[in-house]
Amino acid sequence: MNNQFIMPNQRNITSDAYHGVDALSNSMLSRLKKSPLHLRNYLQSEHTPTPAMLRGTAVHTATLEPDLFELEWTRLPDLNYSTKAGKEVKAELSEKYSPDRMLKADAYDDIIAMRDSVLSHPIAADIIAQSDAEVSRFWIDGKTDVICKARIDLMPRIESGWEDCIVDLKTTRDCRDMSRTMANLGYARGAAHYLSSFDIRTRFILICVESQSPFGTICYEINSAAIEYGKREQKRLVEEYAELPEDMDEWPGYPTGMVDLDLPAWTYSQELEVAE
Repeated sequence: MNNQFIMPNQRNITSDAYHGVDALSNSMLSRLKKSPLHLRNYLQSEHTPTPAMLRGTAVHTATLEPDLFELEWTRLPDLNYSTKAGKEVKAELSEKYSPDRMLKADAYDDIIAMRDSVLSHPIAADIIAQSDAEVSRFWIDGKTDVICKARIDLMPRIESGWEDCIVDLKTTRDCRDMSRTMANLGYARGAAHYLSSFDIRTRFILICVESQSPFGTICYEINSAAIEYGKREQKRLVEEYAELPEDMDEWPGYPTGMVDLDLPAWTYSQELEVAE
C-alpha cells in the first residue's frame, strides 16, 4: 500500500510550528533505534541546542534563507563586553536579537565563509538557485497508518533538472569522512524516510561543508545500495513505532536478559591478515 500525502508542501511554516506537529520524524527514529525508552526520554525532554547545533542552524539560514539570516542574526562588534560601553552595546542589540543569535565576530565570519564556500560550488549553487528551502511535509505511512513528517532543506523545482532529488545541507569537520558519518548518524535511513512520501523523487543529495578553514564543500549523492539499506531500517523502525503501547510509561528500554557480547567483525579480519 502506498503512502498517503496528507498536506500540501508547507513553505511558510516555522520550525517551531513544524516541531509542534505530532508526527513521526527521522530524529525520533534515531532515538527509537536505541530503544523506545530513549525515544520517550527525547519526547519528554526540553531540547537545548548545543553550540554545534546553533552553528548548523546559522549556516542553514545564511545559505538557504539569507533574508531571514539578515533579520534574525547579527555579528557582535569586537568589543570588551565586560566594560560599560560593551555592556551597553550588547544590551541595545538584545532588544532586537535573541541572545543565541548574537554571534561573536569570529563565529559569524566562519558562518559567512561556510555559506560562501557552498555558494561557490557549481553544483550546490545550481541546486540552491532552483530549489525551495525549508519545506515541511506530512504523510501517512501506507502500511502502519503512522503519521510521518520531514523538514526538507532543499526541494528542487519541477523542470530544474534536479526534480527527482531531495537535498540536505550538512556541516561536518571533514567532508572526506562522510561515509563513516552517514553510517554513524543514520543519513541513509533519513534519506529513505524523506523519500518515502514521494513518487518522482528517488535521489538524495548531500551538500557538505566543513566547519573549519578552509571550509571545503563536496556534493554527494547517496547511492542506491545505501538508500535500499536505509529503506529497510526505516520500515522496521516505523513498524516498531506503530506497535508501541499507547502508554509511554510502558515503552521498554534495553533487553533485561543476558546479551552475548562479541568483538567487532573487523577484528577477526585483522587477525587473519596478520596470520597471513
